[in-house]
Amino acid sequence: MTLVTPKKSNIQNNLGEAYVNSIVTHSGFIFKETLRHDYGIDGQICGLQKYTYSYGTEYNETDFLLKFQLKSIYDYEVINDHIVYDLNIKNYHELIRQSVIKKILILVLFCDEIVEAWIDQPLILNYDTRLNYCAIWGSLEGLPTVNNETQKRIKIPCKNIFNKESLTNIMSKLEKGDILERNVTI
Repeated sequence: MTLVTPKKSNIQNNLGEAYVNSIVTHSGFIFKETLRHDYGIDGQICGLQKYTYSYGTEYNETDFLLKFQLKSIYDYEVINDHIVYDLNIKNYHELIRQSVIKKILILVLFCDEIVEAWIDQPLILNYDTRLNYCAIWGSLEGLPTVNNETQKRIKIPCKNIFNKESLTNIMSKLEKGDILERNVTI
């Protein structure tokens, strides 16, 4: 049997999922994978509730979910403090169709074109393993439908770093029923 290297896009997707999972877990939320069919959702983020009973403490998932679509990319432009990205038109329409109970973010993970640059793994045990890139998040809720056949160019503010602070803020707003402001432009 000959071992082969997976396609670059599969490696990108798997590293992107690992990155999101690490941020979600570090933030105290639950990362939920979705089925591997492309229905526009790559994963879900769920909060935790703590209940104290006479016999002890239990934790349960909250009733609200934040869904996301993940894009791991290395081909993008930065214009006027925005990441400019050509999003597949099918994905664009999935991301603009939201409701009070269905919130979907786009998460864009930036990768280097060279696969070996994505992770630093030490040769000595005392060092950290690091994912070298970061992700930004965006909400497309309320953007108009378009008649493009293949792609729609979107612009996500560079300041929208997907990290513990931003995720906690987003989840807090959703839990309170607050509106998550659209921050992606076309």
